[in-house]
Amino acid sequence: MPQEFSPIVKDWLANQDVLLAAEDRFRGEWGDILRRVAGRLAERGFTTVLTGEPPEEVKALRPGWPGGVCGVHYEARAFPEQRRRGIVDLSLHVEQDLDNQEQVCNGLRQLLRRHGARVPEACAAATPDEPREDILKGSLPIEGITSGRLLEAIARLALTDSFVEEALFLADRQPLWRTDFLPGDPEVAIDVTFGQGTSERGGWEFGPHAGRFQGRGLEARPGEHNFRNGTNILMLNRGLFHDFVNAQAVYGCATVAAGENTELTLCLQTDKSHGWAIAFEQVREVRQCESWQLVTWQGRIAGDEGHDFAEEGLYAYLIAGPVTRPLRIGSLAVGICP
Repeated sequence: MPQEFSPIVKDWLANQDVLLAAEDRFRGEWGDILRRVAGRLAERGFTTVLTGEPPEEVKALRPGWPGGVCGVHYEARAFPEQRRRGIVDLSLHVEQDLDNQEQVCNGLRQLLRRHGARVPEACAAATPDEPREDILKGSLPIEGITSGRLLEAIARLALTDSFVEEALFLADRQPLWRTDFLPGDPEVAIDVTFGQGTSERGGWEFGPHAGRFQGRGLEARPGEHNFRNGTNILMLNRGLFHDFVNAQAVYGCATVAAGENTELTLCLQTDKSHGWAIAFEQVREVRQCESWQLVTWQGRIAGDEGHDFAEEGLYAYLIAGPVTRPLRIGSLAVGICP
């Protein structure tokens, strides 16, 4: 056993004043970087919170996400344990305080992993199994960090914000049918026509890079339509639904990127032999936004003295438009609520 301190420890003891001053200077400059990044994120519509004084961590989330910073958020931090490793930690994090945390974590991880390698490539972050609450994990070298580089890294993580909203919405709901338009997914029927359009397919077509993370998606292109008043209609499910009761609470959701303000309508109705009777119909306004947004529908199957919808079964339709600028759809789902 050594009888005295080693040279490296002696150097450390002899330079305490310099090292502590450098540590204080680092904390101050790192805090300034985080304040600038928080300000820029706020300009982009995020809610931000800084932790510590001076700040050592920034958390960012979209307005309306439940729980605030005690729910789901993106975070960047450089606590002492990260500084010793020479990195800034980046993550998409789900706090334990969030209701349905386990369902949200499992659902979000499942949604992201369906898109395979495109997610880590786009976000520069992995999707680890553990810890459960860290859905995405990445890092930046702390040497040479700037507010611009940190802002860009958080923005890359935030490409997943539509997945967060989708996982939050679906956490306590039971899906009956869902597609991301990926290989092996259930397919929509886009040859539905009621004789009121320019063609059977209208403006619908599958784009190899029209979906999220440049994967396959569905596009409604302007210039053609297959339904009334210049709109486009498609059938979400090729078969009939029977897994509900009359007056059942139902939902639908879609991730959408829109080149203009438009409308999306979800409609559940019988087939022609039962008179095309409508059991559920809701219209949602879609705002112009090139990034992905979640559109949702929710309500109850209508009661109708002349129909037993649970017995007759229902088709699910999506009606888009009119569309004069491209409309892209990354995912579609229909199901029942508890």
